[in-house]
Amino acid sequence: MFASRALGLVLHLRLWRLKLQLVPRGRDWWTVPWPVLLPVLHIGVPGAAVEVAYRVGFMVSLAATARLGAGALATHSYTLQLLKYVLLVSLAIGWACEIMVGRLIGAGELGDADRLVRKGVRNGLLASGGCALAVALAAPWLMRGFTSDPAIIAAAQTLLWLSLALETGRVFNLVLSGALRAAGDVIVPAGVSMASMALVMGAGSYLLGRAFGLPGIWIAYALDEWVRGLVLLARWYARSWLRTARDTQRSMRRAAPLHEAGER
Repeated sequence: MFASRALGLVLHLRLWRLKLQLVPRGRDWWTVPWPVLLPVLHIGVPGAAVEVAYRVGFMVSLAATARLGAGALATHSYTLQLLKYVLLVSLAIGWACEIMVGRLIGAGELGDADRLVRKGVRNGLLASGGCALAVALAAPWLMRGFTSDPAIIAAAQTLLWLSLALETGRVFNLVLSGALRAAGDVIVPAGVSMASMALVMGAGSYLLGRAFGLPGIWIAYALDEWVRGLVLLARWYARSWLRTARDTQRSMRRAAPLHEAGER
C-alpha cells in the first residue's frame, strides 16, 4: 500500500508538471496556505463527514455479516472485490462530471453543466449496469478465482444479481453528489446522505440481515444507494444548485481583481 501511494504521488507530480505547469517549491511541502484552504473546507468538511458516516454504516453492516458466520463473511468479501471493478466505471464518470461541471459553472455555462450531468447519469447507468450484468453472468467462473466452495459461489451469484440494483443506484450518488459539490451545494446533500447511511445502510443491514441473511444486507446496500441517489436527483432537477452556483460566480468575479493586483 505504501509503494502504491508513493507511485501515485510521483505520477501526480509528473502530470502537474506536464499538463498544468505546476512545480512544487521546497516550502510547499511543509507550509499550510490557510487563506487558500479555508474556502476549500466549506466543501471538504461535509464531504469528509459523509465519508465517516459511510465507514460507520459499513462497519455496522460488516458486524451484521459476521454474525451470519465465516462463510457469509467470505462471500461478502469476495463479492465486494469483484464489484470494485464495476465501481471504477461509475467513479470515472462521476469524477469527470465533477471536474467538468466545476469548469462550466466557473465559465457561467450553467445550461451546459445541466446537460452534462443528465448525460453523465444516463451514460453511467448504461455502463455500470452493463458491467454489473456481465459480472453477474460470469460469476460461476469469476468466483473460482477466490474459492472452490460451491456454497460460497452460489451465494455470491445471488449477491451479484442483486448488485444490478446496487450499482445502478450508486451511479446517481457518484455523478450527482460530485456535480452538486462542484456547484457549491454541499450541506443538504451531505445531511441527507449521512441520514440514509445511518438509517438505511446501518440499521437496515442489521434488521434485513436478521430477516433474510446476506441477501438482506445487500438489499439494504441497494436501498441506501437508491434513496440517496433519488434525493440528489430530485435536488438537481429542482435546480436548487443554481443559487450556490451563482454565488460562486459572484465570489470569483470579486476575487479576480484582487488576484490580478497580486500578480502585478
